[in-house]
Amino acid sequence: MAKQAYGRLAVRVRELRKAAALTQEAFAAKAEIDSKYVQDIERGDANPTLAMLAVIAQALGLTLAQFLEGV
Repeated sequence: MAKQAYGRLAVRVRELRKAAALTQEAFAAKAEIDSKYVQDIERGDANPTLAMLAVIAQALGLTLAQFLEGV
């Protein structure tokens, strides 16, 4: 179940990042996180905290609730 959720989260982050026309590196800089961590999230290999999800959502210009829709 958890692996499935990480997979949905990975897809959501990747889709939103690409919709914002951001590379992983540009997105990482905007969110002030390491680009390797973005790669791990997008592969479903990371377990981001709720606080980190809020940072990611903010970098995408979304509320946390908007970001998590469909995850």
